[in-house]
Amino acid sequence: MTVNVDLIKASLERLESLEEIFGARFFAKLFTKNPHFRPLFSESTLEYTRDNLLHMIRELVGYFCEPDTLEDHLLELGHRHAIAGARQEHFPAFGEAFVETMADVLGPEWTREMAAAWDEAYHLIAAIMKQGMTATTRQESAKTSI
Repeated sequence: MTVNVDLIKASLERLESLEEIFGARFFAKLFTKNPHFRPLFSESTLEYTRDNLLHMIRELVGYFCEPDTLEDHLLELGHRHAIAGARQEHFPAFGEAFVETMADVLGPEWTREMAAAWDEAYHLIAAIMKQGMTATTRQESAKTSI
């Protein structure tokens, strides 16, 4: 899978002045469609993630040109998400809310090409994070069966 990193970065640059509203809109969309996700976030975690979501995404995108570093970060991120109670079946809803928020916030600047690039990027990110979650689940299962 080849991700159009330049297009991803260009869309993120367009969001720089809209960073504050992006996180709020994203979580509003996510929780409206998936209210059962809300208990996964403490108030402080939600506030931090909401305020820093695009910064965290930008950091990950910066690693797209360094596949080993990207994989290490995503495996660890998957591990942390598993510990926090996220499950692999949550990924489609998260991805849908993310892309809908991108389209909503960028408005007419959002293109089919951007949607395709983010779809590829999100599937790559999710696949590697799921590997990290699976490893965590196996470790936790091994601990409880001893």
